[in-house]
Amino acid sequence: MRTFLKRSLNLVENIIGAPMKKNHWFLLIHLFCFGFAYSAWNDGLTTYVATEYPPNASSVEVTYTQISNLDELNLLKKAAKESFDTKGIPLEANIVLTNDIDLGYFFDGKVCRSKSDSSIASFEPIPEFDGFFNGNDNTITGLCILKQKTTASLETGAVGLFRSHQGNIKNLKIDNAFVQGDVAGIIIGEGSIEKQAEITDCHVTNSTVIGFSAVGGLAGKQVFLIMNSSVQETSLSLESENEIGDIGGLVGLIDVSLDNIVNLNGAFVKNISLNGSLPKQNVGGLIGSIQSDEDLSQTNSIANSFVETDISSKNEVNLGGLIGHYSILSAYISITSSYFKGNIFSSETDDEVSCYGGFIGLAENNTEVQIEKSYQKGSIQTEAGLSVGGFVGQSTGLVYIAESFQKGSIQTKSINQGLFVGSISNSGYNFTSVYAVPDSSSDLEVVGVYALGTIASFSGFIADKIGRAHV
Repeated sequence: MRTFLKRSLNLVENIIGAPMKKNHWFLLIHLFCFGFAYSAWNDGLTTYVATEYPPNASSVEVTYTQISNLDELNLLKKAAKESFDTKGIPLEANIVLTNDIDLGYFFDGKVCRSKSDSSIASFEPIPEFDGFFNGNDNTITGLCILKQKTTASLETGAVGLFRSHQGNIKNLKIDNAFVQGDVAGIIIGEGSIEKQAEITDCHVTNSTVIGFSAVGGLAGKQVFLIMNSSVQETSLSLESENEIGDIGGLVGLIDVSLDNIVNLNGAFVKNISLNGSLPKQNVGGLIGSIQSDEDLSQTNSIANSFVETDISSKNEVNLGGLIGHYSILSAYISITSSYFKGNIFSSETDDEVSCYGGFIGLAENNTEVQIEKSYQKGSIQTEAGLSVGGFVGQSTGLVYIAESFQKGSIQTKSINQGLFVGSISNSGYNFTSVYAVPDSSSDLEVVGVYALGTIASFSGFIADKIGRAHV
């Protein structure tokens, strides 16, 4: 080290043509140590450089670091923590897994334990991370994170394999994980609003997620782009003394801004359980709630996606087979070539506010709902509630449905009820080439209640009690 610094001193003196002063020495040592600390985390790991061609940009060279085992993954986690603790910024890196990795923990029904000696221990999430993480179709097992709730406060933060992530996670599988915390997801606790987190070709199976305010199978909050990804055979629960919470098969809550648009394509959920014990909650087969306080002229979309599972609830709820709650002023929600196949049930009897729909529970703030080439198949049964509909429980904006169908019984004691939409409070509807095959005892209208004097257009058919069709 001393020889290196002496040679560096001589080099700098030759360049500037003058002797080094004491403060110059300090600066040289500081720069050397900073550079050493910044680059040292992946020393000894295999790296390679790839030329990439971003959209609307010239080619760039990107350095990737390969991770093949738990020790190397822990180096990444340590570097991410140091970057955030010392510089206040996420670690920027591009990672490729080259093997399956067992993180080394399991849940015994009460606590997380180490597989090596059964001592009480759990995985600490990878902190703030900014970059590309390619699982390379490998599987991570042994993920167990347990953050406790207390009567005074919640133990801090978001939890998941990544506590917070900016960038793209792709080609990753996680099996048999247990995650509990305030904002909880198996892959990401909470994404970033400033830079969109993306999940592509990722799959979660045989896992458990428990959250206190927001819960999702892939992410607790703030993941806007999900492509070709799934959650299967997984239990998700909201458990706390909070007044309200959000739970979704993929993502619990998404707060949208002008720069962020929700886009789900090729995403699906199968055979999961969604359990909520909060007084008020938003429950969705894909997303619990999509919302914003801003006036946004944008279209958020779900395409080529589906849910196959039963969903039950109690207490006050906005519950949808795809989305529980959608609230963005001047925005559209588009659902195309997607479906919900399952039964929706609520045993709550003292309730005049809940909304239930095969696709969306409640769409408010004059949101326009657009549903095309999609279907809902299964029964909806509630003992009370405000509005129940085969596709949408309640909407405050125009509902447009085309080339879609609803099949299954709707048995409800809610105030408003309809085959396709329970109620539309400020607008009307436009249904084109739609049909319904309701329960033989059903006499529901296509829309339970809608605003008088607004558009009310229907073309299609409803099967009658003996199977005949009528317009």
